[in-house]
Amino acid sequence: MRLPLSTIRRLRTSRRKLSFRWLLAVAIGMTAALTLVSCGGDSSSGNPALPSGFAEAPLPKANISAYVYVADQSAIEIPGAYFADGSGAISGPIIVNTVSAWTGATVGNFGGSLSLASAGDASSVERLFGLNDDRAVWSRIIGSALYIARGNGFWRESIEKSVQDHTFRSLEETNKEAWEMMKGLPENPPLPPLAAGFLDITTLDIEGMARKGGVNLSGVTPALGALRIKQVAFGVYGDPINAIPERIGLDYLKSTDLGAVFVTKSGYPGFLLGFLFSNFAGDADLSGVDIGDGVKAYSRELDGLHLLVANSGSSVVFALASQPSAAEALLLSALPK
Repeated sequence: MRLPLSTIRRLRTSRRKLSFRWLLAVAIGMTAALTLVSCGGDSSSGNPALPSGFAEAPLPKANISAYVYVADQSAIEIPGAYFADGSGAISGPIIVNTVSAWTGATVGNFGGSLSLASAGDASSVERLFGLNDDRAVWSRIIGSALYIARGNGFWRESIEKSVQDHTFRSLEETNKEAWEMMKGLPENPPLPPLAAGFLDITTLDIEGMARKGGVNLSGVTPALGALRIKQVAFGVYGDPINAIPERIGLDYLKSTDLGAVFVTKSGYPGFLLGFLFSNFAGDADLSGVDIGDGVKAYSRELDGLHLLVANSGSSVVFALASQPSAAEALLLSALPK
């Protein structure tokens, strides 16, 4: 079986602020960039380590193209400045138990929920959303949880109605394919899970959303389409965060032990991806490495972060961390034993 020349050409034509609001954009940017430097497996256990409450976390009844859920082992302090945009700020940090964020297919359709320490904190944050110049933000408090949605048209109306009617669903009920792909994440990662989520490549405006996170990914969509990728699952791992600084960038990520695993599956059969994998690795400046247990992988440094990639069957597993040994441990934890 030969891959069409046009597809090979598309593959070869392809080649980074983090806050609550842009968390999804960063995840999208990282995932899309990583996917471009490989192609290929059937990974880990089927019983992945996920953040506490992930499986039961409520998602609204809407067409969700990207989703991230954050839950540390203890409550997280988020600076009040994160919840204002020049028109007001909370003087002290806000205590957050969990964060959920989701998007539609376009940059403007964004929603999320904050599980806060008290209804009073939820009211404080909601008032600040009202002070912002962006009047398109809708919000609703249920107990100590604050729900928000921005955007126009049917997507935002779907979020509002789902929250008001309390018609939520779990990820397994919302997107079975994404739920199945989550099972490829590590069962015994070297560090506890802090966040997890998925991206629907078929509906997501990757390039537009990545631009919101300061990532230039022009030309990505055709390349991902050439790989026949539909869903990407990801997990973020590290020691407890406790408090988030007022600014998070690559320098902060490099100074922490945070690492991530991305799992995706292609529509191409494993034997064909194995062939394309080695060819494309050379074009993407990936260097072959042996990381133990007889595992052949490819590596590359990305702005001081260390990337390892390995294919297994029809899936590809990516590991990203600030130290090579951490990336290696993450990758091995996600590959079949």
